[in-house]
Amino acid sequence: MGTSESECQHLISPLTRVQISGDQALSTVNVIQECLQWLGRREQSTGQRRALLAKYGAATRDLRVTMSSSPYSPTLGIAAFLFTLYEMIVNIDSEDHTWQIHLGGLLNILSQLPSYQGDDQVQSVQLAIEIANSEGDPFQALASHDMGDIAKAFVILDIAMLRLRQVAEDLENLCQEVKTPRKLDVQKLRASIKHIQRNLNLFPKICQSLNFDIAEMHIDDILGNHLLLARVNDYHCLQIITSDLLVETGRYVYSNGSFEKSKEYSILYGIIHQATRSIRAAVPGVLHRTAAQTQDYDNRPMKPLISGLLVVWPLCCCYKASELSLSQQDWIRDTLWSIGSDGFIPKASALAQSQGANAKWTDVLAGLLLVRVATSGELRCLVGCSGPL
Repeated sequence: MGTSESECQHLISPLTRVQISGDQALSTVNVIQECLQWLGRREQSTGQRRALLAKYGAATRDLRVTMSSSPYSPTLGIAAFLFTLYEMIVNIDSEDHTWQIHLGGLLNILSQLPSYQGDDQVQSVQLAIEIANSEGDPFQALASHDMGDIAKAFVILDIAMLRLRQVAEDLENLCQEVKTPRKLDVQKLRASIKHIQRNLNLFPKICQSLNFDIAEMHIDDILGNHLLLARVNDYHCLQIITSDLLVETGRYVYSNGSFEKSKEYSILYGIIHQATRSIRAAVPGVLHRTAAQTQDYDNRPMKPLISGLLVVWPLCCCYKASELSLSQQDWIRDTLWSIGSDGFIPKASALAQSQGANAKWTDVLAGLLLVRVATSGELRCLVGCSGPL
């Protein structure tokens, strides 16, 4: 009697399944890399675009099947990252949440891959996911881990970002479910945001203990450090988002208008104003570096894309939360347009057109998280295991 197809499947060893999933994921990586390169080509025929779209559709369908049926592998992690990144870059529809959904899948893959040893920043995102999913205090949870203080500061930022995204999503869902949410429910979420804000304040304290004072640091000190610039921008963005959410929930809980007269309101708007100013100060230097990297876009598209994305979502933060002058609004809009057209990031152009109005805080946090993964030690290790991007 012959062996049935289902019986043959059971004969495939786990090692072989890993190889199969790796081969399929590598094929997806190659196709998405080709798509990223095509973003930088001004002249494209309709036939070329259709052919590439067909290849992309087939590759992403294969990737979805692989992700649901095969063990996770470094190559699969790279494929999921590039897929999510490309979907975000080309997304111009604020109602299309494909890339946010796949970001969740990417974070799940990262959390289940083996931890990599060596650089004490390597496990930052993986460790942050683990701690963020618990209810413990981040600083106490990190006490048992052998890592440097600056690495701990980075993990604290990642934990705050992950937890804030969940709270922002809970708040959005609450407001969508009922026209007038109970003040008690809003107060509970407000308490969670304040808890995240307190943990976030550990970041500058740790930096200051290392003689690295964010408040006094000149922008030239960080422009040459890709990772440090991203982390400082992350901190300022999280300051803006937590403060804005506390302002909006405060207005709702204290609906008689008393909140606007409170000391807390003044402090929160002061934080937003200072964080916005810091983000805007970093943008010109980043754009100068991005313009130089764009010259070699066909050969190395990832560098200019990530450099451009380092400021796209922070600028969206400034758009959404700050009471900007008309000239400041025009500058942010023009800058996003420039990144969209010259940096080959359609998402930036869409944000410029809507002036950030269509982006929710959950969208902004998802964008910040994806860029964070792009600069993480985990991604460097995945690339090392899978071959160069």
